[in-house]
Amino acid sequence: MQRYYMLFRDNVIYVKTDANDKTVEYSLDNLTTYPNVPFYHYIFDDEKIIKELNLSIKNILNNGSNFKQLLLGSMAFIIMPDDVTDIERRALDELGKMLGFKEVILASECALTAPYEEQNFISISRTCRMTILTYMKNKCVYKQKFIENKNYISKELLSAVRELNDGFDVTPNIYLNGTHLSEYRDIGTVVDSPELLEKIKIVSHKVNFKKEFRKVNK
Repeated sequence: MQRYYMLFRDNVIYVKTDANDKTVEYSLDNLTTYPNVPFYHYIFDDEKIIKELNLSIKNILNNGSNFKQLLLGSMAFIIMPDDVTDIERRALDELGKMLGFKEVILASECALTAPYEEQNFISISRTCRMTILTYMKNKCVYKQKFIENKNYISKELLSAVRELNDGFDVTPNIYLNGTHLSEYRDIGTVVDSPELLEKIKIVSHKVNFKKEFRKVNK
């Protein structure tokens, strides 16, 4: 079964597939948005976006005339923001089905920032709504802290990280989810969008990939 990997970030939908090393970047620059509301909310308001996204994937990935038939037998792995709500989770699942995928698997960004072999780590993400600190323990979300979306100094972020587990004897490795957090590279490793797509591709080919996603997202 063909596999596609999708990430939504900064008014751009990134798409990658097993069959092609290219990454589609479908930009929604002209989309009308509102503060604190993720841009993917507005995709459902315009059928034109769904059609254009399908066409963009077809043209850039060169899947040819059987593209629609190929999607119907394909699986989509959609990477969700760390502050996703239950309603948004269902909406992203529905979006995958609207695009024609046979099966849709949802995965949290925080679970993909570290190398697959790493069991315990801290993931820091920032969305249009908030900054999210996640303590991953044994590859599961152990604790999360949601703080205001504003510019912090590195010392402030480190202090918030330590509060996740009432202080660490040794602070786990910290991964910064997105290049917009690169100003904090003195406290952790920056992970950009192509890296997240590559990491979900790796995880999806593990024997128990569905179990991996279920235990993180439950």
